[in-house]
Amino acid sequence: MTKLLHMLLLTATTLVCCASLALASNGMENIATNVRTMGAGGAYLAVEPAAVAMSGNPAALAFLKSGELYFDVRLFEPVLNYTGLMNATGKREHFAAPNLAYGAPLDDRWAWGLGVVTQASMGYAYKDFDLSLVGAPPGTRDSAGAKFRFLTVTPAVAYKLSPRTSVGVAYNWSSGATDEQSYDIFGATVGHSLSNLGGKGQSVRVGLYHQASCDTTWGAYWRSRSHLEVDGGRLTFGPFNPAAGTVVDGVSVIGGDFPEQYGLGVSHRFDPRWTGLLEWRHLKWAKVKQNVRVQPPVGDPIIFPMNWDDQDVLIAGAEYRPDCSEDTVWRFGTNYAASPVPDNTLSPMFPAITQLHFTAGYERALSDELRLVSAVAYGVPNEQTTTADNPLNGQFGGGQPYSVSVGSWDFGLGLVWKIGDRGEECDEDVAPCDECAEDAQAEPADSEMCDEAPVTDDPANAAKDELRTN
Repeated sequence: MTKLLHMLLLTATTLVCCASLALASNGMENIATNVRTMGAGGAYLAVEPAAVAMSGNPAALAFLKSGELYFDVRLFEPVLNYTGLMNATGKREHFAAPNLAYGAPLDDRWAWGLGVVTQASMGYAYKDFDLSLVGAPPGTRDSAGAKFRFLTVTPAVAYKLSPRTSVGVAYNWSSGATDEQSYDIFGATVGHSLSNLGGKGQSVRVGLYHQASCDTTWGAYWRSRSHLEVDGGRLTFGPFNPAAGTVVDGVSVIGGDFPEQYGLGVSHRFDPRWTGLLEWRHLKWAKVKQNVRVQPPVGDPIIFPMNWDDQDVLIAGAEYRPDCSEDTVWRFGTNYAASPVPDNTLSPMFPAITQLHFTAGYERALSDELRLVSAVAYGVPNEQTTTADNPLNGQFGGGQPYSVSVGSWDFGLGLVWKIGDRGEECDEDVAPCDECAEDAQAEPADSEMCDEAPVTDDPANAAKDELRTN
């Protein structure tokens, strides 16, 4: 078992360090923090406790009953389309993003966790822009795209205020290899490209988790602004650019922060099979996405106007247990968030405009300690068109408005490994909701739903049986 654990940790660490980039969905945020929650639309505030709670609602860690190691990988396929005079097409690309987390109780009140999680990531790429419309020699074609990865190292701690209520805090830290940006705007011909960027950033996530009853749980969170410092980039100009062949090192990017956000969620068990999930989150993009500035050490910056709006995310999900146990869990959900991108700053480089997602997930116990989780999410393509006064029309539209359509497919697979238990001290102080759940499973109503109809001791039936016998 120890050898297997070491192999899993080595594999997960390798994938984390070598992870490529994936497209984001709620603005520049992923719709879910992991594969398990992705299946139910991305709801994570009031769901069952899990090691990856540190990247959703860290307060839920306090209700873990044993140590838990979680690992998953998501494969993302963007569906992009450009319509305009320059005749570009979206590239078919595949991106992968991993999560690795461990959480465990310390005693009957304290719990902790540590993870390397994909907090947010994105990638957009188009090919075959016709650059003859912007002054290049006839037949000149080139590509454009942008990539961003934001992997965080996240320690977390949680504390039970009472048997049913807990608070938690997680610190998100990113640096060096876990933070990467790049972009290319016709860098092989008339434009420029920026690469080798790295940086550091930090934010804090605070959560509240409350079991209002044996069937209903509430969750809430707040996350601070990320405060990213991204620098060390190399700016290279193409052969048809007025600054052809120029290479500038030490370039920084200003305006890449992730926003302050907060939200509220609830889960309710309607019966032993069905649980419903509702969640609302508010992302304050207007405070952080006004302009993105690419700043060389000397000279004027290259400015990308953004002027994004704040964004509300609405999530509805469901969990279905066909045999009324935790052996098999099906998940379904929807995630809706209006595009934060105004028409007058819409860019193919940052078209975070996908609004509606449909998701499904499947979880299965492989043994008493090991569980398999999987999920799929479909981002319905959403098309948005620039206005006549969009300053990017000259660069990306040959002087005319253009349209961009963005959708996605997201696939995920992961493993959950239960390690050890809480010990005798914790077992003696079982939370009231655990007792209620055990009592509820023994009630006749649950038995009638999950098992064959039980034999009853109804006197009327007994009388009828006696009459038949006579």
